[in-house]
Amino acid sequence: MGAITLGACTAVLVWGAAHEDEWLGFVYPDHHVLAKHHYVGAYTSLDQCRAAAQAVISVLPQPSAADYECALNCLVQARPDDPTTCARTER
Repeated sequence: MGAITLGACTAVLVWGAAHEDEWLGFVYPDHHVLAKHHYVGAYTSLDQCRAAAQAVISVLPQPSAADYECALNCLVQARPDDPTTCARTER
């Protein structure tokens, strides 16, 4: 039993060490309407995600009304109605 537990823990640690963070970028053209958003891509760093989101906002008709967020290591649900869970979100 101990060998199985040790093997499972080792597998989790190896996967975690080899797993790169993934930042997903979302732009909200109207920051008051969070249900309407645009996915702008997946990035390996927060800075890349921010730059991409800000570039999209800069070409919107009303950039001052827009907002964005970058979400880290999200688990996308199988059903579209289920919420996506992420480790954290940043601006």
